[in-house]
Amino acid sequence: INAEYGGHFWAMDTLNMDLIGSLLECLPVRSANLAALTSRIFARARCTEPVWRASWWLLFRTPSPSCNTRQACWREMSLLHGRGEHRPTNWACETIATHSPTMITCASAHVSSGVRTVLCGSFADGGDQGAPVLLWSSASGGDTSMDAIGRLEDTISGTAIKGSRGVTSCWDGRVVLLDLHQGGVVCEWHSHPKRILGMSCEGDLVATAGMEGSVGLHDLRTLQQVGTLCTGEQGCCYSAHIGTWNYGETCPDQPESIVVGCQRGAEIWDTRQPAQPVMRLGGHALAVMCGTRSGDMVVTGSKDGTAKVWDVSGNAARSLATLSGHGAGVRAVRSGSWRDRTVFTGSNDCTVRRWRLPEETEEAEATESLVHKHEAQVTSLILTRESLISSSMDGSLKKHSFRNERTP
Repeated sequence: INAEYGGHFWAMDTLNMDLIGSLLECLPVRSANLAALTSRIFARARCTEPVWRASWWLLFRTPSPSCNTRQACWREMSLLHGRGEHRPTNWACETIATHSPTMITCASAHVSSGVRTVLCGSFADGGDQGAPVLLWSSASGGDTSMDAIGRLEDTISGTAIKGSRGVTSCWDGRVVLLDLHQGGVVCEWHSHPKRILGMSCEGDLVATAGMEGSVGLHDLRTLQQVGTLCTGEQGCCYSAHIGTWNYGETCPDQPESIVVGCQRGAEIWDTRQPAQPVMRLGGHALAVMCGTRSGDMVVTGSKDGTAKVWDVSGNAARSLATLSGHGAGVRAVRSGSWRDRTVFTGSNDCTVRRWRLPEETEEAEATESLVHKHEAQVTSLILTRESLISSSMDGSLKKHSFRNERTP
């Protein structure tokens, strides 16, 4: 791949990437050389997310590289993509769980009265082992290991905890319900014809974001799909966040608002009026990979390396701030209340950052500080009143405790 493509590399469409992947399959590339080859391409290119796409093909279209090799590739790319030193917070950070060499793709928890359990999804190994579903419990008494309560056939894109059950979504288009106590699959159903790239769950409602450009709505009481939101020209759906709450506070039986991240921006939907979105949010240069809502404040994170904060109290969304500081796409966002004006972001550049929003109501620059840097991509953030938990492809869960600061 010639470095001359440089900043224009982002324009290459899926067909081009398929051709590159097919070419790589024909090349005699040994797994031991993958990290070096990926690093060379990554170091010479002059852009961010498009190079991640090319590197993705190197890792997953080349014949059966081991999970250890994949982690080495991500680590090499992450080191090359560092943005230098940033002002750190004074929070205490501890590793609460690790499951190396598993690459954690998503994590969720019950957070209403402190985090007691965390349910994690992972990448499929490329062999016959599938993708392990991992469970960590605070009852382990300081043990940082996680228990594998089951294995699914394909990569897991989302997890949620509902009582004694775990809800997961997979790249093969399935939604799978697991027993957290006994382990194993309770039931499963197909939701999308293509990959499910994101999932969220509140109350008995599950929302799944499909690669084909739709959001599936599922009722956990009937274990059936009850609706579909079609984003149409917005393209591929990357995420679907339900609700207007944070910290795991009590939510209504029928959540109404869903923030959907799409190829061409973000949308806000009302589940009571599924015919069309209530509002569209633009402003990002590339696809929106994640979103969250807290009251009338919506935060979106994009492949362009920025997060945007929106006021959606009126008939049209109003941009309050653009959070620029990550060196790669923003993969996870969480926010406190409107009053606290605090936003947390996790990125493909391996960092977790905290942002203090300005007091002004018009768009202005936010104050940034570095919370932590993982050894690989950050995949999920879990926010409680006392701490922030981040998951990463380095196979770890990190707990960042607020210290000498006002709780967000």
